[in-house]
Amino acid sequence: MKIGDTIWRFEENRRIYPPKEKGRVFSSDSPIWREHWVAEKIVGETSRSWLVGFDLRAKWSLRKLPKVAFKDGRCPRGFALSQEHITKLEWVHNNHYRLSNEVNRCDDPDVLQEIARIVGYKELVGSN
Repeated sequence: MKIGDTIWRFEENRRIYPPKEKGRVFSSDSPIWREHWVAEKIVGETSRSWLVGFDLRAKWSLRKLPKVAFKDGRCPRGFALSQEHITKLEWVHNNHYRLSNEVNRCDDPDVLQEIARIVGYKELVGSN
């Protein structure tokens, strides 16, 4: 990462709704999840942080993000490094609830142990 790079921030209060169907006065649809993402620029840096925002002179629009949070391709929660990253996060958003329900219903020890291995689950010892 370097000054001038784009980073995307998830903005909860940015709500873009799908267009209303013809003939309907109100739309009861949820906001489009992907439209919550706002592109921002890395406009500066300190020894330990990236300064992300709109303009270096407008101090109110800047936020500091620790450089260590971006090591090894990682990214802090609520931020994305590319549109491809947002696509992966969108898959998680759309599927994690149903997937967790499937895991909850699973009673096959081999499958659950494999899931535990993949996610790095540490088994409780000596507990009921």
